Amino acid sequence: QYTTRLKEPSVMQLQSRVPVAQKLKGAPVHRVGRSIVGRSHLVQCSAQKEIGSDATAPVPSRRELLALAAATVVGVSAAPSYADEVASTSSGNRVYLEVKLEGKPLGKVVIELFDDVTTGSARFRDLVVGKQGVGYRLSRFDGIFPTYLRCEGVKSLSYSATAESPITGGDSVDALEQELASQSRQHDTPGLVSLVVRDEDSVRTKERLIARDGKLVTVVDTIGEAPNGTTFTILRKPDAELNASHLIVGRVVGGQDVVDAIAAQPFAKPRDEYYDSPFFNVAKAMGDKRADVAEKGFYRPLKRILVTKGGLA
Repeated sequence: QYTTRLKEPSVMQLQSRVPVAQKLKGAPVHRVGRSIVGRSHLVQCSAQKEIGSDATAPVPSRRELLALAAATVVGVSAAPSYADEVASTSSGNRVYLEVKLEGKPLGKVVIELFDDVTTGSARFRDLVVGKQGVGYRLSRFDGIFPTYLRCEGVKSLSYSATAESPITGGDSVDALEQELASQSRQHDTPGLVSLVVRDEDSVRTKERLIARDGKLVTVVDTIGEAPNGTTFTILRKPDAELNASHLIVGRVVGGQDVVDAIAAQPFAKPRDEYYDSPFFNVAKAMGDKRADVAEKGFYRPLKRILVTKGGLA
């Protein structure tokens, strides 16, 4: 048995029987198996003599086996691209997310995307499917708020330091901003799915005095990061405050029981429900970083809720 690697992009798990005994001096090749390994294919060729065949027939050399493997790779059609996969569905406007709670399957949420939100819907679909490995898989539901659920999204939109992001819209949210400015839908119906485009609370500035060259100077610190257009929410109750910052891209059409199960999980309550609320409010007003850190933990689920898989429905 011989093993080698031959360059051949995007061929996914192919096995075929090759009756070419006459080409290999009478020793039949029983199977040539190929499976993708990164960008290469692991080609395994095995040859053996059939029982009852001519015992004098020579076993094929390694070079002959490699030649056969190369010949079988040539002419194999490439696997369907992401665009082909989308086109092969009825309309590509329904996607699903599978969710696990503490490692146990919770169920599947099916979302219908709105075709008129061109960039937003395409971006969300790319992330659900996991285009070129960039997607919501293993993203965590990190907020159970009174009016909506929030999934943290992805940190990076590309796994390459030089290549452009494969996700619609790329690293910029400019196209999402334009669609948000012309948005006609309102956050008035439970089940609406939105991408977070703006979040005034996510980026804050704080002034502080420092000594520099014997003088006191004012320095402005920036705290937090602006949304990258991947965090999404599922509406539980009408909330008009989201209209200015969340781009509606679809609605839940299946798996509402899964959404309700997520919403029913315990979460960290805000400080206004505790005895030390006045102290927290004072620290917040003073710009104490400890108050900012504590506030980020509000409404965070106490159990691990993950998106484990996504695709076209």
